[in-house]
Amino acid sequence: MPGGAGPFCRFSVPNRWRDQPGVYVFLVDGVPTYVGECECLVRRVNQGYGRIAPRNCFLGGRATNVRVNALIRNAILHARAVDLVFVATGLRKHVEREMIGNLKPAWNRSVPREVAMAPSALAANKAILSSQSSSAAPGTNCRQAVLLAAREVVRDKGCEEFTVREIIDQLAGSDFSENTIRTHVTSRCCRNAPDNHSSTYEDFERVGRGLYKLA
Repeated sequence: MPGGAGPFCRFSVPNRWRDQPGVYVFLVDGVPTYVGECECLVRRVNQGYGRIAPRNCFLGGRATNVRVNALIRNAILHARAVDLVFVATGLRKHVEREMIGNLKPAWNRSVPREVAMAPSALAANKAILSSQSSSAAPGTNCRQAVLLAAREVVRDKGCEEFTVREIIDQLAGSDFSENTIRTHVTSRCCRNAPDNHSSTYEDFERVGRGLYKLA
């Protein structure tokens, strides 16, 4: 994939942040440049951004890990200060969307790179960051949460296909059980699945054993 040849850098966060779900922000010279959410900060940083696995350098790998690592390396080589801010919250997916919308960080591909970023906008999210609830936004039903999770997985992987396990992992910490999530992906929201429900949707398409894509 583009950028997969490297070179890359290596970094890590202390293990005391293990099993901490929440929202993290990479800042360059004090300016928020990338916002993300995670179920475990140590695993997300140390096994994702901080150490690039060879499989992620090829098509189907975690393209975001490769891209962000290279951007961090480039910033450091140009003598720019790179910091990581983390806030633990159960509303991590909702908070991530809110912060990306408010901060418009340059490294998040969902926003225009040319938009100016104000560090003061980070403080505007304090009320949201103090929440302790599920990882889905209030009022979000399972279909909406599953569809959003699928889009996020596809975005992070850089390819159209995803598995049921990836959706379940993406929604870890939400109010929805694993069986409910699985049913929505494989049946209720899959347009080429057997018609076993009174209400069905054509959000996904099964393309292989345990493999789906957005319809």
